[in-house]
Amino acid sequence: MFADGADLQRLMQAFTESCRWASELGCATVMSASDRGRGDLARAAANMRAAGDVAAAHRVKLAVEFNSQADQLNNLEIMRGSWQRPRTRAAGSCSTPIICSEAAPR
Repeated sequence: MFADGADLQRLMQAFTESCRWASELGCATVMSASDRGRGDLARAAANMRAAGDVAAAHRVKLAVEFNSQADQLNNLEIMRGSWQRPRTRAAGSCSTPIICSEAAPR
């Protein structure tokens, strides 16, 4: 979520391919984990919106899973806050992603 430059391009190409496969297989949702480290929340929000736009273009929904052990993106409030940051034209206009918590230990 905090990637930029060549790393972001590589990740977005892989995500685009995953969305294409999901769409072709009739899946409604593509799951993606949030970043475990720390970074700029504005960049995370823009990257999440860009990923949402890719998912929407393939007619699938983006589900983002946060991890309670992550340094920064570790709870629902932070994830929702990242998504709701002010939008710009460049950030895209996809629908709100599904935000999921990690599965509870059994």
